[in-house]
Amino acid sequence: MLILFFEAIVYRNCWARCFYFIFNCCYRATSRQLEDGYGDLPANSSDAEVKDDDVMAEEKRVAAAKPKEMPVRVNQLKKVFKTGLCKNLTAVNNVSFGLETGECFALLGVNGAGKTTVFKSLTNDTVPTGGRVSIGGWDVQRWFGFARKRIGYCPQHNTIFEQLSVIENLYLFARIKGVKWTVRKSLVNRTIEKMNLQDHKYKEAGTLSGGNKRKL
Repeated sequence: MLILFFEAIVYRNCWARCFYFIFNCCYRATSRQLEDGYGDLPANSSDAEVKDDDVMAEEKRVAAAKPKEMPVRVNQLKKVFKTGLCKNLTAVNNVSFGLETGECFALLGVNGAGKTTVFKSLTNDTVPTGGRVSIGGWDVQRWFGFARKRIGYCPQHNTIFEQLSVIENLYLFARIKGVKWTVRKSLVNRTIEKMNLQDHKYKEAGTLSGGNKRKL
């Protein structure tokens, strides 16, 4: 509570900033405060990240593009987690990429490389420490209500209601995503046909095979 008090009230007063520094290592910093506190690594640092030429070229391409020019735009995405007293874990460090319509894009990396964190940032499931993410030209953090209508997300684990039928699951998620009732029925039926689930649409989702659960 004391830390929250300093962040909300005292830290805004100049004379108190020196005293606030004592609590800074216990404070879950915002993106700007993290950058101010740690800054960029010098180029000659042994810990400085070495980037491939194609990675640097992609960073420049994304930085030069406007959000509306790319269906998916991730610019200098960074995520730092608080792991303990005075300890931070950088899960994602200044990742940039831009996707075009019709592209199939994959993230490859070892366990703990930050792949899941990147996707959670794309779906606003976690708040980035720094950088910008936009989908369909909409900033995910500021205008997620618009961005989420352009997102279809199949997570690592099946997020379906196993006691509901296939068609009931689809109607439920259509309502959650704000699909208008006038097109809801046709969209659900078209999706069932596209996923080749016609023979299973009235079955409980929990009785489906593993592959059909992933389709759903």
